[in-house]
Amino acid sequence: MHKKRRNELRKKRNARNKRQKERLKGLNSFGRKYMFQEYLVNCEDALSSMIPANGRIYRLAHEPNVEIDLYPTSLWDYETLAPKKIDMPQIIPANSSLEDQQNQLREYTPSFNVSVEGAIKPFIERIEKMKTLQQFSNFKNRKGSHIFAYDLDSKDGLMWVEPNGHVALLPYENFSLSKHLAEGFTPIPIENFNKNINKLH
Repeated sequence: MHKKRRNELRKKRNARNKRQKERLKGLNSFGRKYMFQEYLVNCEDALSSMIPANGRIYRLAHEPNVEIDLYPTSLWDYETLAPKKIDMPQIIPANSSLEDQQNQLREYTPSFNVSVEGAIKPFIERIEKMKTLQQFSNFKNRKGSHIFAYDLDSKDGLMWVEPNGHVALLPYENFSLSKHLAEGFTPIPIENFNKNINKLH
C-alpha cells in the first residue's frame, strides 16, 4: 500500500478511536468501573453505541434474587449457582468487526428484555417440553423461577437495546438487582407460562 494512503488510513483510525473514547468518557463522566469490562476489551465500537441505562427491563431470575442473576449465563457455574472463577478472561482481537464486538457484548453482559414476553420467550419451548415436575423444578433452581421487572436510570450503567427487544446491560460496579426491583410489579412465576403444568407428574 502506498505510504500516503497508509498515513491517511492511520489518521482516520486514530480520529475514530479518539471520538469513541470521547463518547465513552461522556457516557461515564464519573469514570466509574463497569462490571464485566475485562471481557469487553477491544469492543469500543459496540460500547460507544450504548446509551445510558433508562426505563424498565425484565429478566428471568431467582426468588429471591441471587448473585448470579446479575451475571451473563456464560459466567454461571451451574453446579454451585455462583459466578465462575476465571483467571484469564476471553477477549476478542483488536480491530474486530462491529458484529464480533456486539456478539462479545451479548455473551458477557446480562440479558434483559423490554417486555415480559420477550424475557420468557427464549425458555418457552424448553418449558413446554418438560414431562415431569422434577424437570421443571430443576429448571427453576438453575435458571430462575420468576420474571422480574427492574427500573433503571443513568446512574446504573449503560444499555444496548436491539430491535427485537433484547437488552444488554453493562452495570456499574456494585450494582444490585434487588435494589432496583420495580415498584408495583408483582414477579410472575414461570408456572404461568407452562401450558402443560397440570399434566406434569
